[in-house]
Amino acid sequence: VLPFTLKKVMVEEWEIISQCAMVPNLPASVTVKDALSKYLESKIDMLRLKQKGPTAGIEAENQNKGKKHHIQNKVDSGDGKHIDNDMNGDFENEKQEWVDMVDGLSLYFDQ
Repeated sequence: VLPFTLKKVMVEEWEIISQCAMVPNLPASVTVKDALSKYLESKIDMLRLKQKGPTAGIEAENQNKGKKHHIQNKVDSGDGKHIDNDMNGDFENEKQEWVDMVDGLSLYFDQ
């Protein structure tokens, strides 16, 4: 016996295929890996905008006009070198979480 939610999805899919004649082309032109890669790129772009804060909209607008003004969030470490603020560490951690998730899903679908 199938769970109701699974049965519902299967019936809906059957209706789409049989009654609406919407049979998907196989193999698909976009692979799961391609879709996940594009998703990851868009998610990383969103994280970058989130990291840059309120200046991100201005920078994005300037990039669109061809006048890229790069705003950096660096702090002097005292020895003459510049280090990234904690925001960069948060960005890298979040980015790595998304990369790991996409890699795991890719491995699942590659099997």
